[in-house]
Amino acid sequence: MGHRTLLLALAIALPGIGALGGTWVGAGWIWDAANAIGFSAAALMIFLHIETGAARNRPAPQAAFHARLHANVAVLALILVALHAGMLLADDWLTLEYWKLSAPAYMLAGLGGALVLVAIVTSSYPRPRCFLFESAAQFRRIHGIAALTLSGLITWHIAGSALYLDTPFKQAGGGVALVGLPLWLLRRPARQRPVVDALRREPDTAKHEVVYIGVGAVCLAIVYSLARNLL
Repeated sequence: MGHRTLLLALAIALPGIGALGGTWVGAGWIWDAANAIGFSAAALMIFLHIETGAARNRPAPQAAFHARLHANVAVLALILVALHAGMLLADDWLTLEYWKLSAPAYMLAGLGGALVLVAIVTSSYPRPRCFLFESAAQFRRIHGIAALTLSGLITWHIAGSALYLDTPFKQAGGGVALVGLPLWLLRRPARQRPVVDALRREPDTAKHEVVYIGVGAVCLAIVYSLARNLL
């Protein structure tokens, strides 16, 4: 399965869980679109556990492309999180109350997750990485732990709000996708670089892929908002 197909499946599956019983009531055009953007960001975070960017898992001519794709998708996830929060705030300024320490725990989990994501992304660039970590092995270990922590916080945030995952069944499905899948991926045996001929993929083309993914996330948000408020 190609990375575009995989991402599309994840991006549709997460909000799609919200259609599995329970209520189906629109919360407003901007509000639902903003939360769909949030679901897309969560889908990217799952994808990053699959598309790790590890060179050993890719043919040599494509290793640099996948490493760059991993980094660029992480930045896109951060942009979508900021867009998610900004759209909610623009739609209702009372949302600012949920940014305070007195906010419900699930909202604090979301804020904490955003901060962890900022830390993951910024510490992955070469200069901060060399300054903060003694070795590549230490970076990979802490990076992985932080990514799993992020998955847990995002699951708490989405399930705790109970706006879309409003039944135990939906919450369990979201938990399996956001935490269960990354944990299962973590336990996979290490794969060796495939010994096959493969067409070369230039690292610079990864940025074009991220543009397509970002446009796709916006389109999905529009479709989701239409579905929530018209059906």
